[in-house]
Amino acid sequence: MPAVTIFHGRVVDVGQEAGTLTILENAWVVVDNSSGIILEVTTGKPTVYPNVLCTHEMPLEHVLCPGFIDTHVHAAQVQYQGTGTDLPLMKWLEKYAFPSEKKLTNSVELSRTVYSQLVSSLIANGTTTCLYFGVMGLASSQILVDVVRGQGQRAMIGKVNMNRLAPKDYCETTEESLLATKQFIEYVRQIPGSLVHPVITPRFVPSCTEELLIGLGELAASENCRIQSHAVESVDCLRTVEKLHPGQDEVEILGNAGLLTDKSIMAHCVHLSDAHVNTFVEQGVSIAHCPLSNVYFAGGALRTKSLMDKGINIGLGTDIAGGYSHRMLNSVRHCMTTHLMVCSADASAGASADLHLHDVPHVNVPDASADVNAEANSRCKHVAPGAGNAVKRDSFNFKHAIWLATMGGARVLGLENTVGRIAEGLEFDALLLDLTTFQDVLGNDPMVAFEKFVHLGDDRHILNVWIQGQPVK
Repeated sequence: MPAVTIFHGRVVDVGQEAGTLTILENAWVVVDNSSGIILEVTTGKPTVYPNVLCTHEMPLEHVLCPGFIDTHVHAAQVQYQGTGTDLPLMKWLEKYAFPSEKKLTNSVELSRTVYSQLVSSLIANGTTTCLYFGVMGLASSQILVDVVRGQGQRAMIGKVNMNRLAPKDYCETTEESLLATKQFIEYVRQIPGSLVHPVITPRFVPSCTEELLIGLGELAASENCRIQSHAVESVDCLRTVEKLHPGQDEVEILGNAGLLTDKSIMAHCVHLSDAHVNTFVEQGVSIAHCPLSNVYFAGGALRTKSLMDKGINIGLGTDIAGGYSHRMLNSVRHCMTTHLMVCSADASAGASADLHLHDVPHVNVPDASADVNAEANSRCKHVAPGAGNAVKRDSFNFKHAIWLATMGGARVLGLENTVGRIAEGLEFDALLLDLTTFQDVLGNDPMVAFEKFVHLGDDRHILNVWIQGQPVK
């Protein structure tokens, strides 16, 4: 029998599907110390293990929770995190994003400092797995790999590809981009069994010619790599694509290049059409939902629950620095706010099935007119412009949002058989939470305390973090 560590107490089980979160009472979690794999989760009598290195008896105020999975981070942009939210996307890239990324491309030492601070802070806030955009520079992106690996975080990392619509001193040729990407893949894969994996990373259609996109699609297929990019993100991005490719569709361009597969993660996707949704479902494309930056730059809210119902895998992202917070708990909160925004927009358009003002006493509802309906539909389209059916307010809550930050993210990254839950056979990526501050004074209900943590907690309440069974905080 292997040497094991045992945890005994309360455990958050986010469930196989969104919204099924429960808290297991008097649970036993047994972890293989050598592999980090969870051997057993039971609320009954556990197996007797002859070689127990440690048993953690957790007080009632503590609970084990699966680690958070961030599906969209621009590592270099942490340099101006919390600022630079004053411009639309395309101008924002020129003023803030490109200069910050160029600085790291030109300085390995600065890269090491910036990335080290970012990764340690992410881990401290419970992010055990992260999907990173590096920078265009090969050496700096390799430093990100080294830092992540050194701190023990699980990650997928890509060298950014750009061969147009970028500063002259922060741009590459098609040949340079493909060669450096191949070298980056080889660098990441030089250590077998590593927790870090390469991902093909065209920034987005405006910054990549079709020649480069096709080359990256071929490289992704030959190297069996995942793909990350941005798609139908913002109004100004859509206009830019139209100018560069008159009559062509951004999703169609990505698809023709072989970049929309079941290994693809597209960020934002606020302006998805019905045709786009069909393509995503047919090809198995996933979405990195970044609710905060969508408000700042995308010009609307993602119809998260509706797209989930259609079968699209969705995970949560912080989108540093388009999103000002690198804390996944904030993305969880903004995800719930986004759902309420969508419901409100649908109600304005008279589309919400749970809003029946005519049934409410003392509420006078004017007769609908063409002008009123047109105005309501206009509000709906501006708040939640993408495809998707109207949803009910009670169809999505904090349990769904936490699931997106854990199991949902695992599915997006193809890691659902590795992490995402505290369950037998998965690897132990977990957080030990102290919910003392949030105890339900009326009934000591652990679900109430956990819900309070979701809305009010921060890194001070995350006592310990484990990745693949190893303590990293």
